[in-house]
Amino acid sequence: MKTKASKFISCCKYELGIFVLLCIQALMNLNEIKNMLLDFYSYYLVDFSMGKTSRLLIGSIVSLLTDKPTAAWIHGFAVVVLFLTLLATALIIGKVIKSASDEMRPCLLVLTLFFVSGSFTLYGFSKFFGMLDIYMYIAAMLAVVFAPNKYLRWLIPALSVAGIFVNYSFAISFFPIIALVTLYTAATQKRKGTDSTVFALTVALSVAAGVFCVFYGSKTMNMTFDEIWQSMEQRSGLKFDYKNIRYFDFYFFGNGQGEAELQFKDFTPLELIKILPQIVFMFGVSSEGAQSILAITIFMIAAFWTVWIMCIKNSETAGRKFIYLCFMLSVLFIPVCCIVSTDWTRWIQAGILTQFGLMYYMFYMKDEPFTKTMQRLKELFSGGRGLALAAVWLAYASSIQTTWSV
Repeated sequence: MKTKASKFISCCKYELGIFVLLCIQALMNLNEIKNMLLDFYSYYLVDFSMGKTSRLLIGSIVSLLTDKPTAAWIHGFAVVVLFLTLLATALIIGKVIKSASDEMRPCLLVLTLFFVSGSFTLYGFSKFFGMLDIYMYIAAMLAVVFAPNKYLRWLIPALSVAGIFVNYSFAISFFPIIALVTLYTAATQKRKGTDSTVFALTVALSVAAGVFCVFYGSKTMNMTFDEIWQSMEQRSGLKFDYKNIRYFDFYFFGNGQGEAELQFKDFTPLELIKILPQIVFMFGVSSEGAQSILAITIFMIAAFWTVWIMCIKNSETAGRKFIYLCFMLSVLFIPVCCIVSTDWTRWIQAGILTQFGLMYYMFYMKDEPFTKTMQRLKELFSGGRGLALAAVWLAYASSIQTTWSV
């Protein structure tokens, strides 16, 4: 007879394997996790008592949990969030794998191998440990999980708005996957009226929240920059370098120069296209790390686009073709964001996570054109071609340290 432990391992082998691999990947950044940057503590010390705008939600949650968020408490909170996020991701992917047919499971396992070893999936959450990106990912992940459920899907608009209040960059980074999943559900499921309402509410409320945070949020601040600074230091016992968090005043009040990259707003779109090569080389794209970023990004987008193009060909209706076209075009925010911000790795991560998420969702929904596509790809990579795929994965998985060293 099997022991309870062996039964548990047998039952949860996919979830355990994915979680262990994700933890190993995170622990590659153990130094960053142990030595969370002082600047990042500030994200947990500002709350809605200071105003009603973006970047205050996480601090407000912290304020509900403790009156004295010390450095140790904040660090512990961030560690718990990181590993619970890895666990939740493992559980979700494990459920998708278990729901797949025996024919599709090998395709899912290959996709998951690329996911857990990728440069631009969850690795960045431990590399930039303590930043707000992980909370945007959590909001998007929950929204995608809730989409097929007839009750939980009504929480999707609130999750999308919450993501924007975590950081309004959510509107162009993680919001696309929420919009696309709710659009797909509205267009393909039997409950078209209800799902269409969820989609419309999600888009309308998210746009409203984004416009408010970008254009009006700074006007709600009821404390000065210096008062916020004093409050953070008094509550936490930390001593911040006033000069080091140089964008703080800009983020909350719209004062000062803000990020140097935002100076690009003075250019017209045509002028930006003309100077793009200068921007690229000015920020060191000729370096080994930047070359790896470019190579991995092109490879991943090409791989995902191959899938969506095949899905378009396998679709019989114009509506399905349009949805897959939207899946393809969702990555185009990456070059736009990379023009106006040098946080290239973070934008690329959001774009690639979106593509992985859409593929997992298609597997879970057993989408017919997608299933046909994956069957065809499985045939293409059978036999000796599997060795070529293994070689590609080896090169892909070994690029993590290089890509995030830029």
